[in-house]
Amino acid sequence: KIANCQVAVSTELLAGGLAWLTSLELYLPHTWMDDDDRRARAQIPPRLPFREKWRIAIAHVRTVLQAGITLGAVVADAAYGQVAPFRAALERLGVVYVVAVPYFVSARLTADTSPESLAGLANRLAPSAWQRIHWGQGTKGPLAARFAAVRVRIPKSRSERWLLCQESLVDGERQYYFSNLP
Repeated sequence: KIANCQVAVSTELLAGGLAWLTSLELYLPHTWMDDDDRRARAQIPPRLPFREKWRIAIAHVRTVLQAGITLGAVVADAAYGQVAPFRAALERLGVVYVVAVPYFVSARLTADTSPESLAGLANRLAPSAWQRIHWGQGTKGPLAARFAAVRVRIPKSRSERWLLCQESLVDGERQYYFSNLP
């Protein structure tokens, strides 16, 4: 999240309609960490190293797991989902995930097809692959969209993952997600 020109990496536990903050850490960009004067003015300890946001998030997930909390799934936005090492780290930890990914990320439908963008894959899906799903009530009315799910092979991944495509009923805008759910 970005608030007051600060970026934080946070994790929350969602259960029973409630949310509990489990971790929050200020993210410091490379430009800050490489500038000794800025570090001194902001009182950033000299030994504090730069860490990518996804690495901070994985450390938080490890901490939550070490605390004995059982995770049903990790959900993350595309800034994390597009990072293959982030997804791989979640899998090494034995965590199920559903992560947003940008339309330009590539995957392939079978082992013998060429990789193409997720938008390209979604465009080639048969109309019958798409289903309208209503999942709740929002402040502006029903929450509904068209969805398609297909197994894909992601570059640098050893097995298939789910590609979930969501299409807005209002403007046709699409969002994409990878998941390692069974």
